[in-house]
Amino acid sequence: MKTINPTDEVLSVDTKNLVDRFLRYDSTNFVKQAEFLGLDPKEDFRFIDLADVDFSDSNLTGFDFTGSDLRRTYGSNVTGAPILDKADTSDSLFAHTQAQEQYFSKHPDDLRIVERLSSDYWANTVNGVEQLLRTDGGRGSSFNIAMAVFDRTKDPTIRTNILLFMRVGTPSPAEHKAFIYNTLARYSNHDKVVLSGIRALTSFYPHHADAFNWLLKFLEHPNFDVQKAAFIGVARSNKFPTGVEKVTAYILRCQDKHQRIAYVGRVAAMAGMQSVAYDHVEQHYYDFAKPLTLDTARAWHHNDFEAFKIGNEKLKPNQLSKLFLARRLTRLARIGNRFGFKFMFEQNTKEGKQIVPIEPNLLKEMISSL
Repeated sequence: MKTINPTDEVLSVDTKNLVDRFLRYDSTNFVKQAEFLGLDPKEDFRFIDLADVDFSDSNLTGFDFTGSDLRRTYGSNVTGAPILDKADTSDSLFAHTQAQEQYFSKHPDDLRIVERLSSDYWANTVNGVEQLLRTDGGRGSSFNIAMAVFDRTKDPTIRTNILLFMRVGTPSPAEHKAFIYNTLARYSNHDKVVLSGIRALTSFYPHHADAFNWLLKFLEHPNFDVQKAAFIGVARSNKFPTGVEKVTAYILRCQDKHQRIAYVGRVAAMAGMQSVAYDHVEQHYYDFAKPLTLDTARAWHHNDFEAFKIGNEKLKPNQLSKLFLARRLTRLARIGNRFGFKFMFEQNTKEGKQIVPIEPNLLKEMISSL
């Protein structure tokens, strides 16, 4: 939860004690935080700044957000229907709901079409929505009708198909995103529907800050396919540097080597050391969970090594190779230290093979043992 308007009032001792307890409070759930602070959902959330708040796992029934700033709010498994009168819901999970209420209050005939399609046999519903969207390319009433049918139906097949049909045409990116955000917030337990939404964000809006926040959020989803789809979107986004800490926390527990390899390529690019972190024999970036061997550590690009020779012509070939290897390992250690993980190295010792972290303070000993 965010702090709100500044005040010149002197805080009471009880308020200061409450602030101290709240700063030590572990839960990040919006509703639980409000309850902890003793805030009234019907009175204390009107005309305040709630931009960028994560409403995940919150039941917002009874909350009055009249006139509040709800821009870019997001979250999965959000239930309930808060009051949104005069609230700014731009690029938020609430934008879709607010727009739908306003549209159907002015177009009751379209609402009757929604009711008819929603109660029909699933195949008829799918065909009916598709025909409407293709008729006007999503530029007339069909877009709003399709979204409303999506909200009313309980059939995951219908929802998935409608998400796909939305590609036929949408009035604006903002409306399309609003629909996707509403879907992700309300149907986070329906894996197929969530996958369609995540893939749509990745395809159309990976560089939008609000979409990027949603992709980050779904790295926490329990379904592996959803996690992977969210990671693909995050890795593709030019907003990746702003979320790299959360991505690193995710990738450290990730069991998929392909995602780890893609992550190494992304952070190596941020560090300006792509060639250093690349296995030029296997032709992919290193997997930090798989220890490097002497052979894989020496899988450098021929041109890199030739460039290194310039200025080091007096060194013997063996010395030159060791020095270049030392520089390569040093830079790998820097990448790992910068982003919070470690590359590992399989070292041969008198006691046998030993797996050691690649760290600057160990490099001299490691190189001398080769």
